[in-house]
Amino acid sequence: MEKQFKDTAFQFNEFHTPFIIAPPGQKDLFVKLKSGEVPDLIVFNSRFLPLLLEIDYLEPIHVKKEYDLDIHESALADIRSFAPDSELYALPLGQNVTGLFYNKAIFDEMNVPYPTDGMTWEDITVLAENVSNPKKWSALDIADYDLAASQLSLRLFDPETERVDYELDAWTEMEHFVKKLNSLQSEEKRDGKSPKNSSMSAFASGRTAMVAGSLYDDTQLKQGFYDQESNLTMNHVEWDAVSYPVFSDEKLLAPAKQTLYIGVPGAAMNKEEAYKVMIYLLSEEVQADNMRKGLASLRTDSVSIVDQFGESSSLLSGKSTASFFKTTTQAGAFEPSLDDYFGMGQRLEEVVSSSTFLADQTLQGAKENLRSEISDYWNKRSRFIEEMRSKTSKME
Repeated sequence: MEKQFKDTAFQFNEFHTPFIIAPPGQKDLFVKLKSGEVPDLIVFNSRFLPLLLEIDYLEPIHVKKEYDLDIHESALADIRSFAPDSELYALPLGQNVTGLFYNKAIFDEMNVPYPTDGMTWEDITVLAENVSNPKKWSALDIADYDLAASQLSLRLFDPETERVDYELDAWTEMEHFVKKLNSLQSEEKRDGKSPKNSSMSAFASGRTAMVAGSLYDDTQLKQGFYDQESNLTMNHVEWDAVSYPVFSDEKLLAPAKQTLYIGVPGAAMNKEEAYKVMIYLLSEEVQADNMRKGLASLRTDSVSIVDQFGESSSLLSGKSTASFFKTTTQAGAFEPSLDDYFGMGQRLEEVVSSSTFLADQTLQGAKENLRSEISDYWNKRSRFIEEMRSKTSKME
């Protein structure tokens, strides 16, 4: 960007998800927005779009014909669907892709065929049972349980009553699923003897046969596959990937989309320059480069270079990257009342990692914690929105 915009100074700042303690030097999104620090451009997880719209933070983007923005109409429709006036308040910078990563050496050692594209979770758990060796490795794990929950259209929170409801078929299925996954973990992990590291890092050290997740981390809590490049190399893990499994119901939903949006705050000081930078980042040139590095473009012309996805990445070179795009046509969705809440997966992970004889007890504790945390977050979020709207009305 500095080459393209020689007279423009760039400064980058990160924000943290609001429901956990921010690391040193980094503010969470609520604190960041209340501080009055207004960037000229903001790149954010698409799950934050409804929140940013509720506080009137973003300026509508009027796409001019001279802009080379040949973006999939479905991606634009997704963005418009959240706005009460159906305007575009952001544009898609790129999409994170998901897959099921598997350790080829483990499958070869157990003389079990590799997983293939289009498998259901039921198929995958059968494979996992066939490669199970709890004394050496976990057979199957998930890096982000929020993604799996999105495939079941799990809706725990009712904003009308402000209550969490566990008397749902989707929640019952999720309970069975995480307890099944608990039985497929290594003894080391279930006994709490393994290091406190992520599912992805366990896979990268050769201690997991299969892990489902994303290429890039979706929150500060869930590591993406890219985070493990050096560990995979150092540990000589032979791996490949297939498409993300689906639940064997009539919906066959892929995980919820994980898209990076880019927008211009209404209070930005340098809007004209910001738009120029944004248009450049969405250009065919930059988007094609992103595709080759492993971030999927939502431009319509990106279809022609899908076979080049990840080719400039040493991690993805020679791997079955086409599998990342072999998903069902429909994707699930996160909790619509709390799109920006990222905590459910963390509690489900506790059940999977617990000692088997304590799995039911851990599940009960996770449900109680989840009920309390969702309620607390809803109240915190509501106060934040009220405060931001109050600031806006005073300025007017």
